[in-house]
Amino acid sequence: MKNDRLSYTVTDRSLLLPSYKKLIIGPSVPFIPRRLNPNAITHGGHLINLLGFGVLVAFGQRSGGWPFFFAMAMVQLYNWCDNADGAHARATGQTSAMGEFLDHGLDLFNATYIAAMGAMAVGAPPVWTFVMILVVVGAAAATYWEQAESGMFQLGWLNQIESVFALSLLLVLSGTFGVDIFAHRIGPVGFAVSIRELLMVFLCGNALVSILQGPYRVWRKGGKLTAFVPLAGFGIAVFLCAATGALSALAATILGVAGYVFLGVRSLAIRLQKRRPPLERGVVLSIGLLAALLVYRAAGGAVGVGSDVLAVISGLCFFGGYSALNLRDATRVVKSLDAKKAA
Repeated sequence: MKNDRLSYTVTDRSLLLPSYKKLIIGPSVPFIPRRLNPNAITHGGHLINLLGFGVLVAFGQRSGGWPFFFAMAMVQLYNWCDNADGAHARATGQTSAMGEFLDHGLDLFNATYIAAMGAMAVGAPPVWTFVMILVVVGAAAATYWEQAESGMFQLGWLNQIESVFALSLLLVLSGTFGVDIFAHRIGPVGFAVSIRELLMVFLCGNALVSILQGPYRVWRKGGKLTAFVPLAGFGIAVFLCAATGALSALAATILGVAGYVFLGVRSLAIRLQKRRPPLERGVVLSIGLLAALLVYRAAGGAVGVGSDVLAVISGLCFFGGYSALNLRDATRVVKSLDAKKAA
């Protein structure tokens, strides 16, 4: 990006992206109507991805079937939209600050859907589903923090394109044979593990490595890690609440996603204001409240639906409200930038 407010350096080491752009995006973009706003493609891709996720949640069964194939088709169509919007914008001279901001913002939600569909595709149990979603969305938030802190947008070898194609393969296998195909155990007697366990550990491990690489790169360049501490601490606190039963897996998932979406949006808004990410006191407070819940649980306090509902409502109100304020401020900035460009 060359815009003064949005400028950053992209390092994309994706293994499949160059071929995908050459074989799929390049030949198909000329067929898009030139008058079509690229942002409409971005919104459409997000809604398509959400539709695939919703259908899989509503109708997916362990025995497999059409919902998995439908979700696979929607994920692939979303993937095309997410890469075609920028190519179409450049080809028609419709690039904008709003388009760049919208694309990054919606990716926080799209990452959530993809992680959840991956968990459903392999038949992950509730706690593992929570962990898979938490680390993937946390990795996205950490990437945006690094972008705001250092001006570098780092993408690894296994990124969106690779994730979508891997997810598509898992969905096809589950749709054809049922999710229990991943229960097959491999390895020597006494040390055998299921394919499901290997896949879950690999996904979570890859996301965790991505999370840790960001602060390491920032530290090597002499940057500050102050704002990363609550980002990491929040994820650890939510994980411990789920692991100890202080929160149900569902409540912890909702709370974790809300927190990391907020942190991602906050980093995007901060970057637009040419500021470095500050220490988020609200997130620090939420960590303290989660720690208090852990102590209460350890002391034998009763937890259940009531505490889940309270935690979820409180988290959604705080993180959702604060995210809305940041979106409002960021939208004003990008509209101003686009107006100056048009003038």
